[in-house]
Amino acid sequence: MSLTSRNCVSLCEMSNPPPAALIKEFYSNLYVYSKATGGHYLTSWIRGQEFTIIKQTISEALGVPLVRKPTYPYTE
Repeated sequence: MSLTSRNCVSLCEMSNPPPAALIKEFYSNLYVYSKATGGHYLTSWIRGQEFTIIKQTISEALGVPLVRKPTYPYTE
């Protein structure tokens, strides 16, 4: 499935993208919290500032519904 068919092309078209150094710092400091650690969310730090990303954040940013009980073939 392509970005066009998923209506996500706008995510790739930025008129003023952030500097590559900030993107690298974000990914190098990324930590994923799983069910075993008390929840499903991400944290990262950029220039000492902590950012927490939860499912609702992604849902709102991408304009997609939040699936509360997914029924994908690979779920437990």
